[in-house]
Amino acid sequence: MLVSIYMPTKNRPDLLRRAVASVLAQTHRNIELLVVDDGSTDDTPAVLQALAEQDNRLRFFRNETSRGAPYSRNLAISAANGQWITGLDDDDTFMPERIASLLAYWQVLEASKAAFSCLYTQDIYDDGHTLVPSQKRGSMAWLDMLEYNVVGNQIFTLTSRVKESGMFDVDMPAWQDLDLFVRVMKQFGPARLLDAALYQLSVDDRPDRISKSKKARIVNAYERISAKHPEVGDTVRQKLFLQVFGKLYGHRPDLDDIKRFMSYGWDLSNAKRFIRHLIG
Repeated sequence: MLVSIYMPTKNRPDLLRRAVASVLAQTHRNIELLVVDDGSTDDTPAVLQALAEQDNRLRFFRNETSRGAPYSRNLAISAANGQWITGLDDDDTFMPERIASLLAYWQVLEASKAAFSCLYTQDIYDDGHTLVPSQKRGSMAWLDMLEYNVVGNQIFTLTSRVKESGMFDVDMPAWQDLDLFVRVMKQFGPARLLDAALYQLSVDDRPDRISKSKKARIVNAYERISAKHPEVGDTVRQKLFLQVFGKLYGHRPDLDDIKRFMSYGWDLSNAKRFIRHLIG
């Protein structure tokens, strides 16, 4: 059972080595790691060449100029040979049993004839000082994701489902993961949680994170996702808008935001959350 793992990288060879090592150390050995160098200007190409020579399960590609993470992920997904697929960011790591556990749980759910499109796991948040496990809930439908992206930044699913759902939208300025996961779940069914902390997620304070980007990028991502699902009601659209002010972003609502929020009508639960964002 071949599993493909996609990973974009750019100018972070030390973190890249750590991420690659965590994949190649998986207890499930039948894997392929597809790394896309997104226009690095340092020694990343040489690092990838050396790593590939040490383990032929690693294949790498290169964008001569930077095309962004969604484009790079799509390049890897298009080249994937595995029946299943998942991703890894180059500053994160897998626990050794991640792939084996996800495969085993997939088979359990299939045997029980459960309806599901993809799997996700608990994460371990690493801020550079402490490790804190996530507390995600056990199942997510696509409409739930418009309220809050409990899944996080990676799913495990059939490669065919990612391709049939359109892969990553290269024009999304943010929320690329949320956008894809919603489309997969909308087409193929809910996501199910494997309740084990198998992905270590770096959440240290770095200036290159989307959370440090201008608010306009996050609002534009909201507008693009909202437009893709015109059938949802105003209350759901209002919940999606609230994600613009999530704690990772640090953005406070302004007068235009208040007007947009109110244009969707009155929902007590949404209003309470919005007021909390207003008062900080």
